[in-house]
Amino acid sequence: DPDQAIYGFRGSDLAFFNDFAGQPTTTSLALTKNYRSAPEILEAANAVIRHNPARSRATLEPQLPGPGRLEWCLSPSEAAEAEYVVQRIEESLGGISHFSINSGRGGANEIDRSFADVAVLFRQSRQGDPIAAALERRGIPFQRVGGTPFFMGTELRPAYHLAQAMAGQAELADFLLLLGRMDGIGQTTLHNIEESLGLDTPDILASTATLPLPRIAREGCRRLADTIATGRLMAEESGVAPALRQALPTLAVPEETTDTKRFLDLAGAFGHDLAGFADHLRANRAGTVYDPKAEAVALMTLHAAKGLEFPVVFLTGLEEGLLPSARPGQTSDLEEERRLFYTGLTRARETVIMTAAATRAMYGKTTTQTVSRFVGEIPGQLLTTVTRKKQPVKKRAKVQMTLF
Repeated sequence: DPDQAIYGFRGSDLAFFNDFAGQPTTTSLALTKNYRSAPEILEAANAVIRHNPARSRATLEPQLPGPGRLEWCLSPSEAAEAEYVVQRIEESLGGISHFSINSGRGGANEIDRSFADVAVLFRQSRQGDPIAAALERRGIPFQRVGGTPFFMGTELRPAYHLAQAMAGQAELADFLLLLGRMDGIGQTTLHNIEESLGLDTPDILASTATLPLPRIAREGCRRLADTIATGRLMAEESGVAPALRQALPTLAVPEETTDTKRFLDLAGAFGHDLAGFADHLRANRAGTVYDPKAEAVALMTLHAAKGLEFPVVFLTGLEEGLLPSARPGQTSDLEEERRLFYTGLTRARETVIMTAAATRAMYGKTTTQTVSRFVGEIPGQLLTTVTRKKQPVKKRAKVQMTLF
């Protein structure tokens, strides 16, 4: 489907479709009948994609009876947006408590849904963090799909390897990466160490003392060994987070970035359990693959959702700068961003719930957000707008209760 060409960042180009279709030996068959989404959802998707000049000439034709539902809600903050998503998930399932299930709260049409029927989609992986936290607070099972964990990014990855080394669980590859961050150790030295030491060397840093290395390289090895030993001791005495905070500057890891703060906050949750923290990082270092059999809400990026379908789909973070994306110093392809939104809409079978936040923490500061232009491209009669009201703060009367 040319209207779902969303992988420009991987080198894909919509022109490939047109070039192939224009070949003399090519026969084009338009597959326009859609058996996935309700008519209202397809009408909204078709209306949006018509704004792209280079769109497919095919218009999706619904084959399923309605009604479909499209909701729109603007929340005051990203935290409030996350809480609203959780609230609507509970309502869509008829409530998750035993009382809700027994009483039938939520309506007879919705009570048969399960957690696996719901997907929460977003443009950037980190947008899933507050939503995951809100789901966790309510005890709702979820699976995060795709995307490299934030602590495996280029800048923060040494912190991951340092945690493994401090916990005594590092391998040769971990030490090589850490040594590469030390002054005086270049690629030639790293290659010599790798060639000289086997994968089963008991104490890799101690073994480097026997190798014919330049003096400055030896000092780098000793400095790293001291950092790891000091960090291990400090983790036992003061906790994992303080130990890492003191050690990270040795590896030239930026201290004030959002990801570093998240990493240290995560470490703080493990108290003094250095081994437990290292185990957690190692277990979650790879992006997860969607498990259709899991009885859990799916959290994933719009790119990861392509090819999937769910009865209920949340499209979150519908704000200028997020969708369409506009990162500092980068230019975005507006037409591809619109195709991405179109792809998100057509993941839904019955219900699409669209959300945005009026303020959001982005690139190290809290900004006032503007609603995505794509929301305005959906015909108003198709949208049910939900207005969030501030809950009044109840004042407790200062009355001293008697004991008898």
